Amino acid sequence: MLIGEVAKQSGLTRDSIRYYEKAGLLPAPYRRDNRYKEYPDDTVQRLTSIKTLQSLGFALGSIRELLELADAGATTCGDVGPTVQRKVRELDGQIAALTRMRSKLDSLFLCCKGARPDAGCAPVESLFRSP
Repeated sequence: MLIGEVAKQSGLTRDSIRYYEKAGLLPAPYRRDNRYKEYPDDTVQRLTSIKTLQSLGFALGSIRELLELADAGATTCGDVGPTVQRKVRELDGQIAALTRMRSKLDSLFLCCKGARPDAGCAPVESLFRSP
């Protein structure tokens, strides 16, 4: 399958496919005599897996690690569990940070909510003062 067909079936651009290939997420395709790259039929499924893992927040390094496990036939929970667990811990940290940010923004909003439109807002003004 040529890159145009892979792009069409996967919904990715040719540049994205080339990027994933250079990043080591796709095996090097066979080169025809005319130098065109011939991708195996399972390339579209692999690209779909990459897109799914990216949508779950996995970085390319972790995706590469998971693909290597899959290529080795090591897709048991014991094999992939540590990578997934790391991602869950990372997400928990991001959720905690976002919750703190939300709380601070809520405090700023509540400070200004009942104030007159022309009144100063001390918490906001403090953001623009030197410590």
